[in-house]
Amino acid sequence: MTELLNQIIDIAKSIAHVFDASIWPPLVTIVKSIGHLFVKILELSIMVVQWLLDKF
Repeated sequence: MTELLNQIIDIAKSIAHVFDASIWPPLVTIVKSIGHLFVKILELSIMVVQWLLDKF
């Protein structure tokens, strides 16, 4: 199981490396920014839900 997980991680890293070294750095930067933004929105919504649960 761990071996499979490691292989998946290695594949993901190599794909990310190819994207970083590609001809499309601006596109990659935009995609990464959207990803980070999505994560921040998710974290914020979780915090809001927890706050609401504490209130009621």
